[in-house]
Amino acid sequence: MAAVSIYGLIEGHLLHVKNITIKSDKFDRPFKFVHTSDIHIGSRFLSHAEKIVKLILKEKPQFVVITGDLTDSPNVQEYELLPFKKLSEKCPIYMCMGNHDYVTSKTKVEEITGVQNTFTDQRSVYGRQI
Repeated sequence: MAAVSIYGLIEGHLLHVKNITIKSDKFDRPFKFVHTSDIHIGSRFLSHAEKIVKLILKEKPQFVVITGDLTDSPNVQEYELLPFKKLSEKCPIYMCMGNHDYVTSKTKVEEITGVQNTFTDQRSVYGRQI
């Protein structure tokens, strides 16, 4: 069990960039976006959020999609979210709330990060948010 716990601790801090090209006749021109999830600000060091934002900016996306769990705790401090505020000044961020985000106020996340488009429609099936 200790090996699994150590793996989870280390793996959760490793950052991977994977570029995927999708071709479709439905788009009149190419665009680039970044998708990320499960950042869990509040349970990791501030430097982790800063590294993520640095990697995102290096990709020069037209927008960013965060699909849940930007935060991890209702006690997230403003300074912990500031890297994403800086990111939102460079490109739009679209976000849906994850199960950990619901313990942090949607308004707090939007005010601090500058995220304007937080989708909060949620459905629950057998206790799991979908």
